[in-house]
Amino acid sequence: MKDGEITIYHGPYHTATALDIKADSLNDFLVGKHFLPVDFYADKPIDYIEINSTVLAETDLNKYVMNYIKDDVIPFNQDHSLPVMQNALKMPGTDSVVLNRTWSISTSKEKNELYVHYLDYYYEPLKYTVVEFKNDYFLAYVDWTSKVDPTKTAKLYTKFQKQ
Repeated sequence: MKDGEITIYHGPYHTATALDIKADSLNDFLVGKHFLPVDFYADKPIDYIEINSTVLAETDLNKYVMNYIKDDVIPFNQDHSLPVMQNALKMPGTDSVVLNRTWSISTSKEKNELYVHYLDYYYEPLKYTVVEFKNDYFLAYVDWTSKVDPTKTAKLYTKFQKQ
């Protein structure tokens, strides 16, 4: 972790802040459930695939959600394990039925931000900033910077729907 982030620990001498309480609520909200991405978008137009000859400026990024993710079951377990149960559609080059990963929650008191450490679409760890979590979904974003022009940045939002 970096940049003033802490992992949430509670002990007898810990006074919970509003951010700590929100982190605990998020933990309770996630444990025992699994979510799938149902919406993927940018806060401003970007060229998401910069390595091809077509230059686009788009905010709707749903077409870039990998199909093999759409039939996964990925429960947030109490012990912070995150078993990726690949069903019929598997990530190319990975025929494992279960990929074992982990998840966690952290905060930045300095930025007053809440994070969930989850997965990107290659099942690699990725830190998301949590915007909100409601009855059956959570909304989070990652910061994006163009590899072609580092002055171009955006926030890439993913809405994860409870399954």
